[in-house]
Amino acid sequence: MAEEAEAAGRSHPRDHRGEAIWPCQTNAETPARCRSVRRSKWFKDASDVGLGVELELAVLKTTLATYPLLPASLSLSINTSPETVMSRRLSDIIPPAYAPRTIIEITEHALVSNYAALHAQLTPLKQLGVQVAVDDAGAGYSGLQHIVQLGPDIIKMDMSLTRSVDTDPARRALVRAMVFYAREVGSRVVAEGIETASELSTLEALGTDRGQGYLLGKPGTLAALQNACV
Repeated sequence: MAEEAEAAGRSHPRDHRGEAIWPCQTNAETPARCRSVRRSKWFKDASDVGLGVELELAVLKTTLATYPLLPASLSLSINTSPETVMSRRLSDIIPPAYAPRTIIEITEHALVSNYAALHAQLTPLKQLGVQVAVDDAGAGYSGLQHIVQLGPDIIKMDMSLTRSVDTDPARRALVRAMVFYAREVGSRVVAEGIETASELSTLEALGTDRGQGYLLGKPGTLAALQNACV
């Protein structure tokens, strides 16, 4: 059920959703909760019968097994739910040797009821070198409070903030504020969903560290990703 890794387009490596990132950064992303309607239903059905964490861990285990196939310069982002982090089982499936190349993305769409308990499970992973990212920032339950409480290494701004940022003063103000906050706390900002050259240039001017979007690349295969990193 793990999706194929996404390929690189032009000179840009892509993440697992097929969205290239700039400046040229070596990162592959494999979301456990993928955006396919059919696969999303699999996760919902599994959750409804109490097997959501089991299914997510199975997907992540399969994904992490691809590390030997990835160029050594690549890191790997894995999307996880707070429930899976709280299961205390991520450390069992993340190979210690690859921990410094692993980024755990916790979606803002999922409600976190106990941040102290979540931190308690993330701390030993971070001590191994794993980085933590907030995914879909600006589109979920608790907004900035979620980011402040989690204290991530990487803040991934949802496409609802980056779309039309070149023509919308309100969105530009929000992005500027997010970038300022990230600088103050030592985080990096990734803008998701970039689709036009004007959006890209605006986000660069605002100080965003990285970007993803179909403007920069579309889905491909693991083999293409490997070839692009040669």
